[in-house]
Amino acid sequence: ASAKKLADDAAANAQIIAGYQTLEELYRNWDKYAGTGEEANGDNVRRQIGTVGDKSPLFGIRKALLKRRLDLDEFEEFDRLITKIDSDSYSAIFADSSTAPKRGYAYMKDAKAATKQLLAKYRGILDTLGLEV
Repeated sequence: ASAKKLADDAAANAQIIAGYQTLEELYRNWDKYAGTGEEANGDNVRRQIGTVGDKSPLFGIRKALLKRRLDLDEFEEFDRLITKIDSDSYSAIFADSSTAPKRGYAYMKDAKAATKQLLAKYRGILDTLGLEV
């Protein structure tokens, strides 16, 4: 393999590992990021998963996973879960001030459940790629 390919893989691996650590931190300290009860803070969660701003290692994570040639089914499941976390967190922002069918905290509860699922999926991806955290 070329030096550039090896460097690209190393950068992708580092981002994938850092992304897992960020997601684990988010889940472990959910209330710190997401708020509690009526104080749901969806944007903080979205910042952590890389869908608001570009500071999180999860920002651009899909590209890193594709560079490592992750199995398409695995990738799609990863993408589905991270999109669900984003969507639920976004919905929580507006739920309490609208006629939404659920309250913000209920969306955040769903986002946390999806985060737990994504962590499990992510651990499998790390194993598949031969990466250790």
